[in-house]
Amino acid sequence: MLPEPESAEVQSEDQVIRSTVNTIEMRRACSRLLARLPDERGSGNSSVVFTAGHDSVHIQIGDSSEIVPAIVVEAGVESLPCLQFSGMVQTLRFYRKNKIEVTVSDNQIKIERMVFRQPGPENQHAERRGDAMGMDCTGLKPANETGEYFHNTVWAWPPLWDYVTAECSDILSKQDIYRGQYNSGHKISRKKATAMGKRLPNRLRTRKTHAYAKRVRRPGYLPIESPILDAGRAVAEAVGDIATGKPAFYVVNVRKFADFCAASGGFEIS
Repeated sequence: MLPEPESAEVQSEDQVIRSTVNTIEMRRACSRLLARLPDERGSGNSSVVFTAGHDSVHIQIGDSSEIVPAIVVEAGVESLPCLQFSGMVQTLRFYRKNKIEVTVSDNQIKIERMVFRQPGPENQHAERRGDAMGMDCTGLKPANETGEYFHNTVWAWPPLWDYVTAECSDILSKQDIYRGQYNSGHKISRKKATAMGKRLPNRLRTRKTHAYAKRVRRPGYLPIESPILDAGRAVAEAVGDIATGKPAFYVVNVRKFADFCAASGGFEIS
């Protein structure tokens, strides 16, 4: 049994429910519900209801429900469209952390820093391609605003990380390289981040990065396989989009990441 939080008050307006759950238990419970989703939707149920209270999260759609033990930070009841629930469940297998934070509010669900929301007219296509998903790098001891935060979509991060790890293989450990593919909360030390912040600008100045960009933009050159790419494709498939996004490598992205590394004081990948 997970420990009970000190406070979990139900809020009536602008409600947000937030809890920390065991990743494996959440994955299993949601997978069971996902298997029953077609029948429930066929019965006219279009929303999944999350109820957080005491020491668990109750997830229900129609007559089907699951209970997941949790550390509840903010209790309450919130609903989520089946479309967003389905996309979220498809990505749970890619998390390597033992516990994940789950936040449900206003027809959207957030797993750690990855948000699944009801797309509006202005962002529907981007949402359906999985562009709302991605990797967040947060500076541990940033020297300035540049070192505070860096974000890439699921389509931009794998090519960037593939290039960075190739150029910085003597700086990063095998664990760094492997865990950097996941929303795992892995940390890169200040020493390593500073070294990366020096190495990458050097490659930019000598135009090696530009030459690399030309090579990978050739048709068929970038058959990158990555957990975060798989997650993006899974979401696009779950919401019924035919044309998913594609991996893309940009010189300017390397430059921004290099600046972030140099000023970050070390960073966490999530």
